[in-house]
Formats: sequence, structure tokens, C-alpha cells
Amino acid sequence: MRVADVTAGVVVAVIGAGALEMALHMAFLGQGGVPGPGFFPVLLSTALIVLGLVLGAMSLRPAQVEVRAVGAVPDGAGSGEDTDDGPGPSRLRPAVVLVLFVACVPLLTVVGFVITGALLMAVLLFAVERRRGWVPLLAAIVVPVALYELFTELLSIQLPVGMFGTGVLGL
Repeated sequence: MRVADVTAGVVVAVIGAGALEMALHMAFLGQGGVPGPGFFPVLLSTALIVLGLVLGAMSLRPAQVEVRAVGAVPDGAGSGEDTDDGPGPSRLRPAVVLVLFVACVPLLTVVGFVITGALLMAVLLFAVERRRGWVPLLAAIVVPVALYELFTELLSIQLPVGMFGTGVLGL
């Protein structure tokens, strides 16, 4: 049993329950059956509760003992990959991601959803996950634009377009 994971799971579930309680005060569906202002908060807070409980439950199981041959190299050893065995960079990733999300909140009203989303995805992919190449760059551009179009056109949910309010690019 990993006490830190059980605690994290409970904390996430409690935060999700608090968010769900607030989200239930908003309309789940709007006029004409389109998603209302409470639609995504209810779904996301429910997901937080479920995932927190799953993390806590999985952490309660006893650790499985893995038998290795003498001289066997542990997974990830010598590969240059970050492992979760010490206080290295992989331990800081959740905190870095949280700080990035918090930093994006004020940017939404200034530069809009698409530019903020592209910047967030680029930093997450290139700096946090250390991905390289054209695929992460393409994802950092295409995903925010596609999400913007999905929300505004298909779901009729307005997203921030920035202080100039000129559409998909937020310029």
C-alpha cells in the first residue's frame, strides 16, 4: 500500500465531490437540448471522483513482488529515461503541469482559447514530456483549433477569443 497514492486519490475524489456539488447548481442542458453551463463541470467532476477512487483503491492493494534474475537490468535503467525511483524530474511533473494550467487562466481572457491552448500544449509536449519533431508541433496547433471549432460550432458553447474578439485565432 502506498499511503501517498491513497491520500492523493482521496483528495482528488473530495475535490471532485466539491466541484460536483457546485456544478449541480448549473443547468446541465440548455435550450434546445444543447449542453448547458453545467454540462462539462458535471462530467469532469464526476470523472475526478471516479479516478480519485480508482487511484485510492488500486493503491490499497499490496505491492506485487517481482522476481528478477541475478544481474538483470531494471526497466528503464541505462536507457536515459526518467524513472519514478527518486526525487528527479518525473516527481516534479504533476506540480509543473498544475502551475502551467493555473498560469493559463489569465491568458484565456487576454489572447483567447486557441493561442492559450496552443502555448499550453507546446510547453507540455516539448518541455514537460520532451517530445521532438513535427507531430507534437502539429498537435499543439491543430488540437486547440479543433476543440475551439467543436465547442463553438457543434456544441454552441462560446470560448474566450481574447481581448480583440476576432474569432478562432483570438487576435
